[in-house]
Amino acid sequence: MHLKTGQKLRWEPVSETEVRIVVEVDAVVDPLQALGFGREVRTDAPRRTAEWMDDIRDGE
Repeated sequence: MHLKTGQKLRWEPVSETEVRIVVEVDAVVDPLQALGFGREVRTDAPRRTAEWMDDIRDGE
């Protein structure tokens, strides 16, 4: 079955006396998929550093 440490298993009841074990396959995450995520979430124009610093200082 090529099980690895930390791999998730799901128990599915088949009958009153039987269960089926399903090995959950983890999707391989591509770190490059994260590029551009910020632009999708924040559709407004990028802020300047001075604006960010003003917000941070206002919170202190």
